[in-house]
Order: sequence, then C-alpha cells, then structure tokens
Amino acid sequence: LLLRNAHAETVDLRMPAAGAEASWRVRLHTARPELAEGEVSIPHRGSIQLAARSLMLLRRNGPET
Repeated sequence: LLLRNAHAETVDLRMPAAGAEASWRVRLHTARPELAEGEVSIPHRGSIQLAARSLMLLRRNGPET
C-alpha cells in the first residue's frame, strides 16, 4: 500500500481493513528515514498522521501474507 501526502500540512488517514488478525508494517517512510523496515506496525483500520510532502510504503502483515 502506498500512501502519499502532497499537501503542505500533515493529514489524518484511516488505514484500510487488512483482515481480523492482520496489520500494516511500514517498509519506507520518507519523513522518518531512520526507521528500520518493519519497525512500525499499524493496526488494520487504525488511524495515522502522514507528514506533509511525504510517502509511506506499507505491507500487509498477518495470516495469508
């Protein structure tokens, strides 16, 4: 899943469903380059704030991945 924010301000986003036992793992986040791949996990249907002018690449994590 690729999220992008071209806006000059942070935006609030709600993550799509990933399955009852699944979550989303951050693989790349341009606003937080110090993060190791998979270090951050976002629950399915969780809310996040995406920094201004940034990209976030996520991978579904859980059963059937």
